[in-house]
Amino acid sequence: MKPLKNRFLAIVMQVELTLNLWVGGGFMIWVLIDRDATRYFEPYAVFAIISLCLFFASAWFVRCPLCNKCMPHLYKPGEGLLMHRVMRVHEVFTHKVIECPECKQLVKLRD
Repeated sequence: MKPLKNRFLAIVMQVELTLNLWVGGGFMIWVLIDRDATRYFEPYAVFAIISLCLFFASAWFVRCPLCNKCMPHLYKPGEGLLMHRVMRVHEVFTHKVIECPECKQLVKLRD
C-alpha cells in the first residue's frame, strides 16, 4: 500500500472545508436571528470564495499515488455511496487508510 503524497495538505484541506461550512452555517443562523447581520455578508462571501478557491487549488496537489487522479475529498474504504463515506475532520486523525474513488485501491494516509 503506497502512502498518500502531500498528506498534510490533504488534512489541511479537510479542516479548511469544514471550517468554511461551519462558519457559513453560523452566519445563516445569525441572519435568521438578527436581520442587521446582512451587512456582514460581503466579508463572509469574500472569505467563502477565497476558502473554496484555495480548497480546489490545493486539491490539484493531493493525488492518488496509483492512478495519479486528484483527490479533493478523502473517502473511507467500504461499500456505499461516496457521499456517505467522505471523511470528516475528526476521522482524518484516526483513520489510517483511505480509498481512491477512481481506481478503488487503498492508500495509506498515515503510519
